[in-house]
Order: sequence, then structure tokens, then C-alpha cells
Amino acid sequence: MATETSSPIAADPLPAPTTISVPPPQKQLKGIGGWLLFFVVGLIVIGPLFGFLRQATEIHLSELGFPEVKEMADWQNYKTLLWICFTICCSLSVHGGVRLIRDRTWPAVAWAKTCLWIIGPGFSIVSSVIAPLLTIGAHGIDAVGSLGALIGSCIGAWIWSAYLNKSKRVAATYERRIVPEKTPPITDETEENRGIDHCDHGNQNDKPSVMNRFLHVLVLAGVVVYLIVAIIS
Repeated sequence: MATETSSPIAADPLPAPTTISVPPPQKQLKGIGGWLLFFVVGLIVIGPLFGFLRQATEIHLSELGFPEVKEMADWQNYKTLLWICFTICCSLSVHGGVRLIRDRTWPAVAWAKTCLWIIGPGFSIVSSVIAPLLTIGAHGIDAVGSLGALIGSCIGAWIWSAYLNKSKRVAATYERRIVPEKTPPITDETEENRGIDHCDHGNQNDKPSVMNRFLHVLVLAGVVVYLIVAIIS
């Protein structure tokens, strides 16, 4: 009796194992480092130190070139006023840098930008125009040199403000907190006025802050005073 033999069925070959290359995780730019670290150190240490050396050098050179000013009461008043303003600016600079270290919210960044414009263009206007006018007189103002210092300080403040606004590290390090508004109960009157309220809120958000407008007016006033002094002299 013949026996039936079943031929083995050839199995399909298994596909060759494929290796999937996973790219290494990118390091998130977060925390005080890089240019942000340099900016914070500049606010706390470098800026006040170099500012002190610059002011002391300028006063020393002025007294070497004109020794008679040492005996003038107006010159002493000018130096006193200058150092008081410089101390205030140094305090603001250090406070802005320390707040960036301790406070990881966006208001700390906004305050640092405000300090930039105060200790930069603001101090330039006070030291070059307002302080001489209040003590020595208009003849003590170097219109050309002061205007150059003002323009340079405005450029520096603008560059660092743009960095704080556009930097990915700054955006990841400092949290933008949004306080939710309490929604009143919906009524017919609320439904009718909802469109008007949205328009009002949008207009309020578009308005610049009081501090920004004050800084813009301060810089503009300084430029106008520079031009007037340059024309008179």
C-alpha cells in the first residue's frame, strides 16, 4: 500500500532587520547661560565697574586739563550730582540683573529692558545735558561728544532689548504668566456688549505702557536739547 508523503512547504524568508537611527535629543536652550549669562553679569558687575572707571577717568582728565576748575563750587556741585545719578543707575542695573536670576517670570525681563533705557540713554542725557545745565551752565556741554554718546547708548539698549524679545533661551527661561479673567454671568446685556468689550480690550492691549512712552519722550527731549545747544554754541 502506497503511503502519501507531503512535501514540506517552503516558508517565506523573513525580511532583513532594519536599523532606525534616532537622532540625539536636542538640548533645550533654557536657564541662564550663553548671551543671557553675559547680559546678567554685565548688569551686575561689568556695567557698574566700567561705568565707574569711565566717569572717574573723564573727571580726572578734565581736572588735569583745567586745574582751575577744582576750586570752582559749580564744578564740585556737578561732580556731586553726577555721582548721585551714577549711584542710582548702578543700583537699578544691579537690581535688574539680580531679579533676572531670582525671578523666572516675564516681568523680570520687562524690568531689565526698562533698566537698560534708564542706565543707558537716560543717564547719558542726565550726565551730558541736565547736570551741566543745573550746575556749570550751557558752556559746559560738549554737544558733539554728548550726542555721539547718546546715539551709542540708544543703539546698545536697542540691541539688548531686541535680544530679550527674540531670544529662544529667554522665552524658555522666563514664564509668561496670563492671569485668567473672571467671566461674569451671561445675560442679554452681556451678549450685546460683548463685541464692544472685545474691541476695548484689543485697543488697551495695543497701547504702549506708560514707562515706554516716558522713555521715548525722555530720549526725544534729550535729542531736542542737544540740537538746541549745538545751534547756540
